[in-house]
Amino acid sequence: MAARRRENVGMDLEVAIRTLHREAVAGSVFAAGDPRTADPWATARAHLHPFGRGEPCTTNPCRLAALCLALFEVLQHQSEAQGLTALLDAAAKTESTWTWLRTDGHRYVEALTTLSAYGKDRHRFEHAHGLGVQAHDHDTVCVRPQQIIGVLVVLLRALEGFGDALLESPWSNELRQHGRRPRSSHLLLRAVCQHLRWGGFTYGAIATLIPDGNGPRGAAERVRKRVAMPDARSLFPRELHPDFEVEERPRRARRRVNRRRP
Repeated sequence: MAARRRENVGMDLEVAIRTLHREAVAGSVFAAGDPRTADPWATARAHLHPFGRGEPCTTNPCRLAALCLALFEVLQHQSEAQGLTALLDAAAKTESTWTWLRTDGHRYVEALTTLSAYGKDRHRFEHAHGLGVQAHDHDTVCVRPQQIIGVLVVLLRALEGFGDALLESPWSNELRQHGRRPRSSHLLLRAVCQHLRWGGFTYGAIATLIPDGNGPRGAAERVRKRVAMPDARSLFPRELHPDFEVEERPRRARRRVNRRRP
């Protein structure tokens, strides 16, 4: 299987993981000497304000929770990008095939339909002139084009919604946006900025912690714009997002939030 092209997520994932992990450990996410401090995944789960578990944190805003959430977000994305390669490749190929069927595929069907019409004209011509032997290849000109058109129609129907269904598996919004959905650049970077800003980090501090590769000039303003954009986070612990408990929220959306709780 061909390796997937590395996605440009607007930041260096390995550097972001090391930085967020280091800052969370420095913030005493674990007691001194705890062996779990060496594990980024354990650190990411250590202070998430999980619903119904452990003692509630009264710090508001909570910088430590923000670091853990941002770290979890990046680790989850990296894990899915590596572990769901077959699924993501299938979704990408499904999208390209769907696009071909809706564009060049339609033109191909038109060409085959014209070929079939030509075959019918040949039948009429040969019959009108009393030709005992067909002057055209009936199987090639008449039969097979209709068979191919039938296969393409069945394939188009089978692919309807398949790519979107495949992309329901990842939690990372960066990965879920592939396919025919409207795309937005650097959703993972936006999610990290939004987590950190929720935790009380300044725009400048976020730009320093998670550089976007565009240099320091205007970095804080770029972070501000990302934070102000629609929410790109995929982790929503209930204590951190009480608005997700509004009773008027549709049941399906509420169930999705619950599914994504760490």
